[in-house]
Amino acid sequence: MDIFIHDKHISIYKNDDADNVELYSQVIDFSQEKTTLPAKLNAQVVFKCPGLETIKQFIQGLVDQHYPPLKHCVILANDKKACKKAIKSLFYTLKAAGGLVTNQSNQYLLIYRLAKWDLPKGKAEKGETSKITALREVEEECNINVKIEHFICATWHYYPQKGKQILKKTDWYTMQCIDDSHLKPQTIEDIEKVEWMDDEQLPQALNNSYNSIVFVFEQYFNQMK
Repeated sequence: MDIFIHDKHISIYKNDDADNVELYSQVIDFSQEKTTLPAKLNAQVVFKCPGLETIKQFIQGLVDQHYPPLKHCVILANDKKACKKAIKSLFYTLKAAGGLVTNQSNQYLLIYRLAKWDLPKGKAEKGETSKITALREVEEECNINVKIEHFICATWHYYPQKGKQILKKTDWYTMQCIDDSHLKPQTIEDIEKVEWMDDEQLPQALNNSYNSIVFVFEQYFNQMK
């Protein structure tokens, strides 16, 4: 499970699943007696075996922006399923889906919205599968015809809305362009531009994107190896 709260990345693994923990600058072992959640955290942190109440306290602290330096936290949970359930109990959850679209020239399709480069995506409508949602949203936001190839990953993204704490799960798929002859942005959704980018242009765009989108590209490139 990969969660993004105010652009901070939280990864959840089973206690024996994660590698390279020693590379993180701060490792907090909650299995040790009397270990409590620190008031300050470094940029890269590992939580080993935190209790469910500690996890909920930490997540709410992220929502309330209590840990400015933090960039990535790995939670090594004794019970991954219970950990996910505890986190989701703090939020109203929604489902969404989107696509990483490529063309025959090996370019990537990005949208420019709210002063950031992003990938096309959107909330599921009633009765839709995630694949159908992804296809519909990409075609609506970019006025393009595509076909789905395979699943990349899922991300969870927090945002506030009308007094509620929303946690939106987005399923991401690779897609191949079929026809982009009428390519244009869906301006009603605040999309200003839709552009194809090659390998040289992409890094600059991702420097002005969200960490969740950078993560999706990282997962995509790992699958392409």
